[in-house]
Amino acid sequence: MSFPSGFPTGILTPRAVVKHGSYAVIPKDGLCKNVIPCLEACDVSVLASPRLGAGFAFYRAQALPGKGTSAPWAAEEGIESYVYVYEGHARLRCMGQAFDAPSASFLYAPPGAGMEFENVGEGEMTLLLYRQRYKPLKGVAAPAAPIFGSAWDLPVENLFGMENVQRVLTLPDELSMDLAVNLMSFQPGGCHTYAETHADEHAMYVLEGEGAYWLGDNWSITKKDDFVWMGPFCPQAAYGVGRHRYTYLLTKDVNRDVEL
Repeated sequence: MSFPSGFPTGILTPRAVVKHGSYAVIPKDGLCKNVIPCLEACDVSVLASPRLGAGFAFYRAQALPGKGTSAPWAAEEGIESYVYVYEGHARLRCMGQAFDAPSASFLYAPPGAGMEFENVGEGEMTLLLYRQRYKPLKGVAAPAAPIFGSAWDLPVENLFGMENVQRVLTLPDELSMDLAVNLMSFQPGGCHTYAETHADEHAMYVLEGEGAYWLGDNWSITKKDDFVWMGPFCPQAAYGVGRHRYTYLLTKDVNRDVEL
């Protein structure tokens, strides 16, 4: 007896681990498509949202050549957004400005500005999208202009002086910003200097390589195209365990006091 090519060949055993309010590991293989207004021409998967326990929304979006947004996305009042061009070539727009954005480009859109994008390459384009409500700070003006750049053009710093762990900051470390988005790279054997436990939460998307990540009370093996969410006070630490560099995009809420 023959089965269609899409028929499962064995028992379904996902690697996904979801602990609401604490952490989650979500591999690409288990993603489902979501219909999102303004992104109807894209294949979009919601990777994190308040339903999980996150204070933000994180998406993986793919678009064929010539496809993209149908209207400004994340343009609601008080909402800030960020896009990282993971694969392909995009044209990004924000506040009347257009940006040519090959892979490793990024764009931050200030609160209420929204953004648009289009695949101007010859192959499929993959974007990582982030959206959250901006937290105003009394006496400090909110960001008023888009921030665009390429990760390849930014300085690389050794984390805590370690030569086998590097970091790239894609957004300015200023009080006006309540969001940090960094690229973290671990050479094989590289690791954090200690297991962290802090009030900030993270979204993390693995861009290359393999790593072992301590999350809450367990080690999880993560690899390229895995998404990880770490909630506030979730114990965490990473080792690069593959044969090649382990790199991920990391978001973090910063520069704000605890809300009571």
